Amino acid sequence: PLRSGLESKIKSDVNNLRAFAEIYYDQNGNSYKGFCKSVHFNNVKNDLKQYKSIVTCADESGYFQVNTNLPGTKNYHCADSTGLATTMSKKPKKGSLACQ
Repeated sequence: PLRSGLESKIKSDVNNLRAFAEIYYDQNGNSYKGFCKSVHFNNVKNDLKQYKSIVTCADESGYFQVNTNLPGTKNYHCADSTGLATTMSKKPKKGSLACQ
């Protein structure tokens, strides 16, 4: 039960980054560029470090993707600018702007 609670928290935090990215997009000339260096992203990234969850991010003007490992599993949770939030068996390719 503890692992499933932790996994739910991590997934929720990554999913919330998608909402923060949309706010960032609206406030930055309809661009995601720079989101991966934003306060919201870094706050979540730093918070999840305590669970040995490493959050990575890629952004460009029209796209973003964030993902993290799910500790204790071989899976990753990913959210992107298409609205997708999914658990994957492989980490997205470095620099990828979509969860695929």
